[in-house]
Amino acid sequence: MHPPIEWKAYDGQQLEITEHSHVFKIQIDNFYESIEKKKCLSDEEYQKAQRFVRSIDKENYIVRKYILRLILSIFLKIPASEITYSYTGKRKPEVSGIHFNVSHTRNYAILALSDYPIGIDIELINTVFDFATLLDLCFRPKEVKFIHDSQNPVINFFTLWTRKEAYLKAIGTGLTEDLINVPALPDDYKNGQVLFDVSSFKIEEQYLASLAIPKNASRPPKYWNVTPDILFYSGF
Repeated sequence: MHPPIEWKAYDGQQLEITEHSHVFKIQIDNFYESIEKKKCLSDEEYQKAQRFVRSIDKENYIVRKYILRLILSIFLKIPASEITYSYTGKRKPEVSGIHFNVSHTRNYAILALSDYPIGIDIELINTVFDFATLLDLCFRPKEVKFIHDSQNPVINFFTLWTRKEAYLKAIGTGLTEDLINVPALPDDYKNGQVLFDVSSFKIEEQYLASLAIPKNASRPPKYWNVTPDILFYSGF
């Protein structure tokens, strides 16, 4: 587990993608009431938002789409409304010169940006979740041992689960049914000739996240807590 993260306030200041990778933490209820819902989404995104049954899912979707466009517009120095995504064969969105990845759960979304392939995953730590039925299906024997040998197996379960997802996102394949063959422990992360570093950290006590980035990125990522002041930088 990564030492406690020092989250710096991010209110829209200009950052450089070639100097560091960046991780942005977004608390959904800080933003939902303050944004123009239809204005900040493409027509396709707006129609998708209307199909969510649970309000918490709809709010999370709208806010993370808004903040993603807004932060990308700051890095790209173009209006957020002009951003268009291209997609890889695995349907991973891209914009020129920037790799990005978004994950969300409950009241949080987390966004990672880099000029290297990058992946991130966040999960709510469900302390009553019966994960035992997933162990033999999704984890290698040494990973199962790592989970069972802990004083807090549920934390180790979510640590390895988020690591698998973050790594899959970084290499652009997304979630697979063959999770048992996806690495989750240090020194296992290699895609072709590219070695990845995967770190895990808590976001408050209830949330755990993992970040995957190539080892040759070398520059340590910076961690940002997005504040409502960013709305003054609206590029819409």
